[in-house]
Amino acid sequence: MNDKNISVEMDDMYNSVDILDYLVNISFLANKWLMWCESNTPDKSVFVPSIFQMRDAYSHFMALFGKGLEDDNFKSSNKDFNMLFEQKYSLKQLEEAFTHSARAFYDCADYILLTVEQDVAERRKNKEKLFLDLRGKLIDKRDYINKLRSSKSKDMAGSYKNILNWDKYLQVLTSAYIIEDFGIDWHGMINEIKTKINFIESSFSEEMIKNHSPNFYAGKSKLVEIETLPEGLDKYLTIDDYMFNEVIENPTEWCKENIGIIEEKITKAKEYSKELDTLQRMMANTKLISKRNNIIKTVWGFISAFISWFATDILSSVLLHDYTFTSPDQTQSISISKINLFFLFQFVGFCTAIFFIGILIINIVFNRILKKHK
Repeated sequence: MNDKNISVEMDDMYNSVDILDYLVNISFLANKWLMWCESNTPDKSVFVPSIFQMRDAYSHFMALFGKGLEDDNFKSSNKDFNMLFEQKYSLKQLEEAFTHSARAFYDCADYILLTVEQDVAERRKNKEKLFLDLRGKLIDKRDYINKLRSSKSKDMAGSYKNILNWDKYLQVLTSAYIIEDFGIDWHGMINEIKTKINFIESSFSEEMIKNHSPNFYAGKSKLVEIETLPEGLDKYLTIDDYMFNEVIENPTEWCKENIGIIEEKITKAKEYSKELDTLQRMMANTKLISKRNNIIKTVWGFISAFISWFATDILSSVLLHDYTFTSPDQTQSISISKINLFFLFQFVGFCTAIFFIGILIINIVFNRILKKHK
C-alpha cells in the first residue's frame, strides 16, 4: 500500500497532547479492524505485519516512559511532570509511535480490502450471485479506493483525516457482510412463500381456495411488500454515487436502519408463511374428508345393491316359509307363507354390523391421515 511509507514530519504546531489524541484514536481503529479480521475473514486470521507495527508503536511508548523513570519524572514530589512530554526526545517517540500505528491501520485496511476482493472474485467465478451484491458494488468503485490510497500526507492532521475516511469506507464495506447475512434469510423466506403459493394454486381449485380464504388472491400483495427493497438499499444498488454522497457520512446508522427494515420484513414473511401453512392444511383436510365421505357413499351403495340382490334372489327361499293347512274332512287344503323372523333379525343385524365396522375402519384410517397433515 502506498501509505506504508508514512513519515510524518513534526511541526511546532503539534504538542504532545495533539499527538496523543491522534495516536489513541488511530490505535483504537487499528485494533478494531484487527479484531474484525479475527472474526469475519474466511480464515479467521489477522494480517501479521499490522501486529508488528502495533508492537513497534508500543515499544516507543515504553521508551518514552522509560526515559521518564530514568529522569525521575514520576516521583510524587516532582511537580513538573509535564516536562516529560515537552522534551524533544519524548515528542520524537510519540511521532514514531504515531507512524507505526498509522502503518498498522493501513496494513489492516489493505488486508481487509484484498480479502473482500478475493471473496467477490471467487463468487463471480463460480457464478454465485448474492441476493444483495453490496460488496461487489463497493469493490467495483475503484476510483474511490484509488483516491483513498493516494491521499497520503506527511502532515499528521492530514494523515489522521485520511484514516478516518478509510474507517468510514471499511464500515460500509463490512456492513455489507452483516446486511447480506440478513439478506440470505430474507431471500430464503421470499422463495419459501413463493413455493407455498405455487403449491396451493396447483393443488387446489380456485373455488376451494376462495371458500377457505376469501382474501387469498388479494393477500398475495403481502409478498410484493415483503420482497420490495428498503429505500436505502434500493438507492445504494441503483444510484452510483449514493454510497459516497450519503451513506459514507454515517455508515453505522445506515446499516442499523436497513437491518431493522429487513428484520421487519423477515418477521412479516414468517407470519405470512404460517398463514399459508394453515390454509394448506385446512384444504388438505377438506379434500381428505370429502374423499372419505365419497368412499362411505360408495361402500353404502355397494352394500345396498348387495342387500337388494340378496333379498330378491336368495332370501325369498329362506326368509319365507310355506305352511299348508287341510280341513278336518281332508277335502280342502290352504297354503300360507310366513316370514322367518328369527332369520330376518339375524340378517339385518349382520348387515348392520358389517356396515358400521366398515365405517369405523374408514374413519380410523382417515383420522390417522388427517393427523399427519396437521
